[in-house]
Amino acid sequence: MIPITKIGRPVVVTAEDSKKLQADLNCIQRWSEKWQLKFNSTKCKVIHFGHDNSKATYTMMNDTVEVPLEHRIEEKDLGVWTDDKLKFAGYVGHIVAKGGQLLGLIKRSFICAQRYGCDENIIHGTCTTTPGVCKCCVAS
Repeated sequence: MIPITKIGRPVVVTAEDSKKLQADLNCIQRWSEKWQLKFNSTKCKVIHFGHDNSKATYTMMNDTVEVPLEHRIEEKDLGVWTDDKLKFAGYVGHIVAKGGQLLGLIKRSFICAQRYGCDENIIHGTCTTTPGVCKCCVAS
């Protein structure tokens, strides 16, 4: 399998531009078959950038059947979520959600140290107190 391949053209506005991009897809697919590096057409996606894009439908061969490629409005590339308008609001949303997930994990994994005489803002798994010092350890 080919891990990641990106194919594109600077401007795809007319039907002729769409045909050229489809020809590029066909060419790369013939090359992959020649070298026995098959594309998984179910994992291939299309994202149309820009407001004046023709939003044509592109296809790839899956064995002997021509399969239309799925259209996406948002896609993750090199760890960054980008949408079809090249805005990063979705990326920020994903990062905030991931931060919320990690915070929830911390809250579920640790207990408050208040009952051990530590500062109430400290959260941890276990706490050993000595006069004037609070040593907090991560719960396993």
